[in-house]
Amino acid sequence: MSEEIKWYRLDEILKKQAQYYIIIGERSNGKTYATLQHIIDSFFKNGTQFGYVKRFDEDIKSKYMSEVFSHLEEYILETYNKRIKFYRGQWLLYEDGVSGKISECEVFGYAFSLAQSNRVKGTSYPSVDVVLFEEFMSIDCTYLPDEINLLLNLVSTIARHRTSVKIFMLANTISKYNPYFSSLGLKVHRMEKGKILHKTFVDKKGFKTSFALERTENVNVYDNSDNKDKIVYNIFGDSGVGSMITSGDFEVHKYPKTIDKYTFEENKNLGKKYIGKQYKTTMVLRFEDYFYRIYLIDDNVKFISAYREININTINFKNTTHIINGIIPFKNIVNINNIMSFNASEYNNLFDVIISTIKQRDFIIISDDDGENIINGYRLAGLSYIHK
Repeated sequence: MSEEIKWYRLDEILKKQAQYYIIIGERSNGKTYATLQHIIDSFFKNGTQFGYVKRFDEDIKSKYMSEVFSHLEEYILETYNKRIKFYRGQWLLYEDGVSGKISECEVFGYAFSLAQSNRVKGTSYPSVDVVLFEEFMSIDCTYLPDEINLLLNLVSTIARHRTSVKIFMLANTISKYNPYFSSLGLKVHRMEKGKILHKTFVDKKGFKTSFALERTENVNVYDNSDNKDKIVYNIFGDSGVGSMITSGDFEVHKYPKTIDKYTFEENKNLGKKYIGKQYKTTMVLRFEDYFYRIYLIDDNVKFISAYREININTINFKNTTHIINGIIPFKNIVNINNIMSFNASEYNNLFDVIISTIKQRDFIIISDDDGENIINGYRLAGLSYIHK
């Protein structure tokens, strides 16, 4: 790795006493390299093995797992005089100079897929003290059913009754939404880069689990003497995506601001039909602490929905009947946590229409950030099949 770039290091986050270490940031900033190097050093210092977790079975096939330590093979050889290989779901280490037959190897680590994690429940891993869940954030927001429970059960299988196990969860900043941050109540996209959050949860019996979460500083991977012309491959016109690669910012897609000459009042000087109060519904969509009033237009050809951010203090039972993904209780207002299982006959048709406008991208927002929040709000409300 280039010496000119200040690659990410684990030093600061490891100062936190936690069971889970969650690290997010720009692509290729060294977070995986640093974690794998920590795993290697821990093995040779303490004899502790590791578990490597990916989401799907396909992800842990040999052709992929054989490359996990490719950038560290030289480090392992020069520092510990060992070579590494992946064989039948395990990483094996052996002395330099021998052929690497199974009888000459020692087990260094194991590969797991969350999708098949139930299959290892009866297996024991007494020497595994580090678990690495790589790419825990999905680029297309596709997660396994009950995924967090699958991860917790896998960790339980590995840790058993031990309290020394550390879980590292790494990801690029590809999406504001994921079920892990939602469950932890974290608004990570608002974190400053370089900051570390430390949060502990305690149950009724006093048992506790601590999380340390770091949004890494940019390391300017592409801004160095090797790239004097500042050439990158992620500025694809006005697609709106790719900024994570060079800046570490969360990906924000492009969303429609105008459909069939309809736009919001902020743009009425453009001579278009602006969306006013005549199109308001009594529905509000919530994402984190953002609230959006839902508008619905019927232009005799198709329905168009629209969303405007509103202040929480303006919401009351006189102007709002339902809040989609509503966790904060409002008096005399129905909170809908799962829109797909909600059953109220007088509103079902309205829900169907609103959902269809989202699926067909027949909706209007004021800013792309709003669009990202709205799509994520619907995902949290159970519409996991919506694509950005």
